[in-house]
Amino acid sequence: MKLRSKIASFLLSGSCAAAVCAQDLESLRIEGPAEVVENAQAVFVVYALFDNGLEYNVTLFSSLSLAPGDHAVIDPFGVFTAFEVSEDATEVLAAKFTFGDQTRQATQPVRIRDIGPARHGLLFDADLDRVHVEADLLNHLPLTLEAWVRLDSLWTDHMTVISNNRPFYWGHGIQINRSGHLGVMGHDFQEYSNAALTVGAWHHVAVVYDVGLYRLYLDAREVKTRTYSQQQPDARPYFWIGKNTADDGNTRERDFPGIIDEVRVWHLALEEDDLLCAMTKRLDGDEPGLVAYYRFDDAAGQHTVDATPFGHDGFLGGNDNPDGDRADPTWVISLAPLTNDTPDECGFDSCEAMVRLKVRCVDFKLIAKLQTLLPPGAELTLDNEGKRRQVVIDERGRGKATWREQFGLHTVYIVGCEDFVDAANCGP
Repeated sequence: MKLRSKIASFLLSGSCAAAVCAQDLESLRIEGPAEVVENAQAVFVVYALFDNGLEYNVTLFSSLSLAPGDHAVIDPFGVFTAFEVSEDATEVLAAKFTFGDQTRQATQPVRIRDIGPARHGLLFDADLDRVHVEADLLNHLPLTLEAWVRLDSLWTDHMTVISNNRPFYWGHGIQINRSGHLGVMGHDFQEYSNAALTVGAWHHVAVVYDVGLYRLYLDAREVKTRTYSQQQPDARPYFWIGKNTADDGNTRERDFPGIIDEVRVWHLALEEDDLLCAMTKRLDGDEPGLVAYYRFDDAAGQHTVDATPFGHDGFLGGNDNPDGDRADPTWVISLAPLTNDTPDECGFDSCEAMVRLKVRCVDFKLIAKLQTLLPPGAELTLDNEGKRRQVVIDERGRGKATWREQFGLHTVYIVGCEDFVDAANCGP
């Protein structure tokens, strides 16, 4: 420390004219953020104020320490590295600087924020950035789309969170106008609510489509709903996140400015209570009816993994070239307000994921076929008047059970979902 003091005295004394050279060290201050998220870095700078009225950056000549030192470290250059924490913690940064025979100290508390399971997201720069998912998931009814977003500016109309539009045909999706109002896309319309997002704040956005009806939600509160003349969805067989698919990939008319996280696609019409319960929780990925789920915790690379068993992975930008391109969004730390709570209490009902049960007889063989929205490997039980069969759902959401040497009328139902029932007559 004595060597540092001598070097500092020499450099500071020789850096000014004799008339204004520093004589007395008056005070010390630390400049840097009051809060750092876990597993992240920040830079702190130490400034010394002298009696000549000037401040000097003396970080390299200062002694830096943290107390208690359990949650972070700081190097001689002022780089503060926060560790992972299970709950919010505080470190007190102390700086000590000596100039000649004068010593000053300063302290600053630094909060280390536990950001929970939503550790990363994607930052879209409103200049072509997008995630491309080559899966025809949005041409479906019922359908629920949801995401966490942080809007960084209000630069244009129709700023798109997710969509599968094609020119002159509105598909399904969520958008925001230049006043910050949340909007929805449908077959032949785009409409906005009176509810506005706050720039710089995190909001949960969602839209639920059912046959001839949509409901729009901001922070799990319904802000717009109406019925409309439903037609068969027939937009793009893929979808984009952060950009409108009706745009040319080289134009930036409706690009999103900000961070998007926790994108979920459901082939169910979720209710308000479902959205409210699950929006702050990290899902398991195998919830009934969940067909795509992007946590964006990949944190690097050109691909983002679908957390459901269906494998609808996306790629960043205009192609999946490992070198990337100018349309790649940027991986960033996300502060979307997810908790460490499990989604078990939300009670997603597997019966909601049942689509169809069809029973028929062929040559005295009873055949029951299932169509579901369940993930591959899910198991169901079918009951044929007390004779039960276990059914394993395949990658297309289908299952099948058979009973041989069946005669007369037979009724089959799904155990636990008794409303799904069908019957067939196998003859005398």
